[in-house]
Amino acid sequence: AHAHAHAHAHAHAPRSSKWMHRLASMARRLEEALFRSAGSLEGYEDMATLKQRLQMLGTAWGMRARKPDALYGQQLSRAEQLARWYEEDAEQRQQQQQQQREQREQQQQQQQQHHDQQMGV
Repeated sequence: AHAHAHAHAHAHAPRSSKWMHRLASMARRLEEALFRSAGSLEGYEDMATLKQRLQMLGTAWGMRARKPDALYGQQLSRAEQLARWYEEDAEQRQQQQQQQREQREQQQQQQQQHHDQQMGV
């Protein structure tokens, strides 16, 4: 019985290996599509919306099969997408820091004006 099970396992190994390779390839394509379709790194990592995003991709892929170039124009590579997100994040951080500096300066000016009024200057 053991010899039969061993022979049976080896007979299915090539098919299983090919299937695993195809599955890995499909998973990689799906992951890349999720990455490219996300609006931001946070959106890409948001597990709460994963099911909805997968459903939208399935619908888009079905439409793409009927109209190959209608939905997908130029798509950024994964590295370009990451670089764009990081640049956007850096710009947003710089804007936030500038706003915070301006708010602090306004508060200091208001405090100085309040102090000057109290002192009768």
